[in-house]
Amino acid sequence: MVLTVAIDGLNRSGKGTQLHLLKRFLQDRGLPAVILRGDGSREGKGLSEGDPCDEWWQRFRSRLADAVTSMQRFACWNEAADRLAEEYLHWRDSLMPQQVQRVNAPCGVILLDRSLLSRLMLAADERGSISLEGLYRTEYHGTPVTWETMMPDRMLVLVAQQDTLLARLDPDDPKYGFRSGLILEKYSLFQAVLDGLPQELQGVTRHVDADQSIESVWRVCLEEAKCVIARK
Repeated sequence: MVLTVAIDGLNRSGKGTQLHLLKRFLQDRGLPAVILRGDGSREGKGLSEGDPCDEWWQRFRSRLADAVTSMQRFACWNEAADRLAEEYLHWRDSLMPQQVQRVNAPCGVILLDRSLLSRLMLAADERGSISLEGLYRTEYHGTPVTWETMMPDRMLVLVAQQDTLLARLDPDDPKYGFRSGLILEKYSLFQAVLDGLPQELQGVTRHVDADQSIESVWRVCLEEAKCVIARK
């Protein structure tokens, strides 16, 4: 059995911290777990199990930088989403079941760094409306990939105030301007997608107050993950 827990939210909401805490918790209890990128991009440098070496991803940033128009940038991000979807499904249907069988575990858990909420944000930015239709433009083993295909067992959305996210940035970071600009640019869109979240996703979505301490957020994420595993 393979379960998927996705964590979504804006930059500096604490996604990476919670994903790594969950991975360590699960592995300490003998459950195979891997962190995969569910939307956006990955480095492709082979530095982790969930980010194997891949020249396509290594070239992606250059391709994105060369995209001049918004239409070209949307096309790049959509292509990246399709590739991530294919990689996720390969893990879900092939790689993770093999790991579960190898260690005779009751289940394995895929932890997604970003998921359908991030997909909806880009789609809403591109189309001007919030819709689950047409989020993916690829096939996996001959079957079209849809939002239903990509539905996690639980999607935890870390929600923090804009000022909190900005305060967590390091002013000495060379990318401070880029990171702060991204938060300022996407905050209203994030809230709009949350407010208009399609009913089909509401049943698997839990909003988590990310203004709290790491420990408080961790307790909520852990309980949610335990509930998903217990139900399965």
